[in-house]
Amino acid sequence: MKTERKIFKYVLWNTIEDYTMLMHLLPDIYNDINERYDDNLTVAKKVLLFYLENGYVTFFYESWKNPNNYTEIPKDKALKLLMETSSWENPDKNHQWITVSATKKGEELYYSGQIENNDFILPHIL
Repeated sequence: MKTERKIFKYVLWNTIEDYTMLMHLLPDIYNDINERYDDNLTVAKKVLLFYLENGYVTFFYESWKNPNNYTEIPKDKALKLLMETSSWENPDKNHQWITVSATKKGEELYYSGQIENNDFILPHIL
């Protein structure tokens, strides 16, 4: 499987597995996918932009003060947060984590194996 498809598959799996903090996707892309890509933030943003625009994932806020309590972020706001570098960093104690989780459509995409099929068009990320 081509590296780009591996990255899309791996990121989607992380969103299915749990509510994943955006910042936790970066070392996973670097360590587990391909060490050649130093600008993991750009790669991660492109992948999540595709998934978010197409309804495969949803973003949530998670408060430090009330962990495991997720508040859905409207799509228009999520698109803006996705592009902000601060959303990918460790927030201070007064802020909230930005997390991502797969939608039912995202889960179906992952389990269908379509990501591995060259007929399924993914954007160029590398």
